[in-house]
Amino acid sequence: MYCGVYAPWDHAPKFLRFSEVKDPMIPIKYFFDTDDVEGHQETLKAWRHHVVNDGFYSDKRFGPGVLVHDYELNVRLIEGLYLLFLEHQEFSYNKKKVDVEQLSAEKNDWLWFPLELSEKELLDPYTILEAAFDEVKPQEFRDHLAEWLAAALSTNAVDESMSPGEIITIYEHLKKMYSAAWLIFQRETEHTFFKFKATKGKSLEDGRSNVTEADLNTATSLIKQSPASILALKEIVKAILNTEPCVRAIIEIGTLENPFGYILYLLIDEARYELDYLVNELIENSLKPLIGIFTIVSSVSIIKNDNPLERRFLNWSLINGVVIYENGGLGLDALRGKIKETILNIPPFETQLKFARLHYTGIGYYIRKKQFGDALHSAHRSIEAALAEYLDVKIGFETTIPNLNRLITMTLIIDKTVSDWFLDLKAGHAGLFDLLQSVYPESVRDKLDISEQDIMDLMVKTADLLMLISDLLNV
Repeated sequence: MYCGVYAPWDHAPKFLRFSEVKDPMIPIKYFFDTDDVEGHQETLKAWRHHVVNDGFYSDKRFGPGVLVHDYELNVRLIEGLYLLFLEHQEFSYNKKKVDVEQLSAEKNDWLWFPLELSEKELLDPYTILEAAFDEVKPQEFRDHLAEWLAAALSTNAVDESMSPGEIITIYEHLKKMYSAAWLIFQRETEHTFFKFKATKGKSLEDGRSNVTEADLNTATSLIKQSPASILALKEIVKAILNTEPCVRAIIEIGTLENPFGYILYLLIDEARYELDYLVNELIENSLKPLIGIFTIVSSVSIIKNDNPLERRFLNWSLINGVVIYENGGLGLDALRGKIKETILNIPPFETQLKFARLHYTGIGYYIRKKQFGDALHSAHRSIEAALAEYLDVKIGFETTIPNLNRLITMTLIIDKTVSDWFLDLKAGHAGLFDLLQSVYPESVRDKLDISEQDIMDLMVKTADLLMLISDLLNV
């Protein structure tokens, strides 16, 4: 804690708790817990845009109110950095100097490194703080950001009370201060974020002392995990286990984009439920207030199966996903080491594709009879069967209870080719896309609001999808 010449009252921290004044690394750690440097810089850029342009700031997930939180994050970061800067001025003589060799090691080992800084700034990030606070005092940062907040939450751009030069100055200083804060945090705390050290698909610690392997396993994989994502997943694991203690392992296998969420593969104890989808529903609904998740559930008995062709989806998940929780004794690491990628893709049986083509012929039959609800039902069954075959062949995913919405979501973790088909359908025929999601009883189908042109368009697009999947499966 800085105990030398006291800062004037107008520079004194206004947003920090007493414990944070004593240890200014606390607000800096919280700043990086919420997002990484690049994420904060993108948020700052969007914030600045809404300061100088008409139209108010609105986060895609949380609306405009989240900007108040970002405002406080920035002010608390500035106050913490100012206290660290004062302390550095008093005790810099007692600190170990950083040399070029250390920079090279940091660039190689750290999860992220600020390449945009000069060598002088990388060697001593306090020079960035000195330049910033020489030009803009802490209380001036607070005042400017308060005006930024008011302007960004207004439908009008900022007025003449703030010049373009002042806006640019604040923006450029803050961007560099984020990088300086990162360098200081990485070097002066025990919570250093290191790059993942393992090869694809292996679970390991990520070098952060406050997360243990028992709490959360992390790995390099096709999935990019930021520090904020890792911490979010840790909370999700806790929430899942509180909801359903029978979960023995959780593997992250993909993410959702709009709204953001995670696709998780869960292994549970021997069936306490007759149907897996009951576990899906229980967990997904319980976590809705926290975040959107999509779950696939299997019994741990699948691990005991010695036939690798009968656990292909588990194998695919271990190779391509990240084990974020494992209750000891399952041996997922050992199992991963035995997997051969050659067993994952198998020749299509074409059983489901035959059903898909059969249901497709039904679309034309019902159109001719002017029974458009039944034609929609046939299109639903045709698409559902085609997706089931595609997912089975590509990643070994099978389901005894087909659900079109869940099948569509599962295509996101393979590639965008198939999922883009559904995005195009939704963009061009939003109402029809919504109708397509559900299975309707015969008594309801005649009452659905579908035009002949709509169902004809859907028939053409369904043919395109069947040909696309056939091409992807080389059949």
